[in-house]
Amino acid sequence: MKDGGIKQAALRFWPYIAHLPVLAFTFAGALFKGQVFFFRDIVFYYYPNYVFLERSLRQGVWPLWNPTSDAGAPFLMADPADLLLVGLLGAERALRLGPPLHLGLAMAGASWLAAVLGLGRLGVWAAGLFFGLSGYVLSTANLFELLHATSWAPWVIGAMLRLWDAPSRRRIAALALLGAAQVSTLGAETVLQTAVLSLGLLAVPPDRRRLRALAAAVVLAALLAAPALLGARALVADTPRAAGLAALESFAFSLRPAALLDMVLPRFFGDPHTFSDKGYWGQPFFPVGFPYLLSLYCGPGLVWLALRSPWPGRKARLTVLALLGVLLALGSHGPLEWFLAPLMRHFRAPPKFLFMSTLALCLLAARGLEDAAERGRRPRWWAIVPAAILAGLFPLLQASPDLPARLFGRVLPEVLDPRARYVMATA
Repeated sequence: MKDGGIKQAALRFWPYIAHLPVLAFTFAGALFKGQVFFFRDIVFYYYPNYVFLERSLRQGVWPLWNPTSDAGAPFLMADPADLLLVGLLGAERALRLGPPLHLGLAMAGASWLAAVLGLGRLGVWAAGLFFGLSGYVLSTANLFELLHATSWAPWVIGAMLRLWDAPSRRRIAALALLGAAQVSTLGAETVLQTAVLSLGLLAVPPDRRRLRALAAAVVLAALLAAPALLGARALVADTPRAAGLAALESFAFSLRPAALLDMVLPRFFGDPHTFSDKGYWGQPFFPVGFPYLLSLYCGPGLVWLALRSPWPGRKARLTVLALLGVLLALGSHGPLEWFLAPLMRHFRAPPKFLFMSTLALCLLAARGLEDAAERGRRPRWWAIVPAAILAGLFPLLQASPDLPARLFGRVLPEVLDPRARYVMATA
């Protein structure tokens, strides 16, 4: 009996445990080599704030004012995970361990959400793996509020679905705690998308009992997150964000339709980490030369699995949510600019709405993979064709570097740019 219980526990938790080697490989530098993250805002904003927070907590103070920044400025750090990591480990270790811990939280949350939706062990594992290794989620690793809010999102959605399915005091408390944790990250755009995904996945019509339970959870979450909510309100008071951002600023990183190719083609624009024309030709598509999110990659395989997913009652909803996220991410270049304009007076960077698309596609793909395994489908020879085409492009481009410009120049004038030709010929 004891051995049987251990075996059952191992089978139950293996989809979550299997994420650990992936995390160890992805963040090997930070976990095992003492390396620290330094890209973009980390050096100039997050790490200095962590150092100031560490010094304040050592003195027994939860700081609300930072005299070391901008000749004195309001300071708000309400994220429980940040406070705990910095308080226990210090600024440098929090900087090294925070991203892998939050990515692990995101992967486990996506797996748990898949389990709540009824997927088996294979689908549960695949949902977490797909979500954690998506370009969107990995790109948030240098935008801490976005990463932290994203890591809590699947947990909040799963708790919402469980509460709606069978309301109870315990489930009200669980949703309130998880919702408050996500709100405290101050990732407002992700919190909004989490609510949209939760409502979009509800399978049972509302009744008085469910609505009362949901209202109780929302009120309790708001009370628990009050320090973050009131702090954020005070922080933005009398600022341009409170008055409403100009469209030129809020829509600045709107995705061009061609940029969506980055979701299905690996490194379509080259390597953005070069920060030069030497290995990246996507500059014409972005106002400052580089994207807000360094990668949107999901992959053609994941999209194909999502399209083949036979999920009665769920596929249509998840597909609509995925398409909605894509259309919103287009911002001023898409058909929903009029709808998005009032919201973007207080938000920035429409590509953030691809969170909704990414999570929806990962759940659909996990269900598609599970269905393929259940049906025992035999491999088809043509399944290797896309990979063979991509591999065959390498010698073809070596022999004729100007081929993309000749083929697609009229449709995509940016490939005629000398920078694009150089990257295609050399990278």
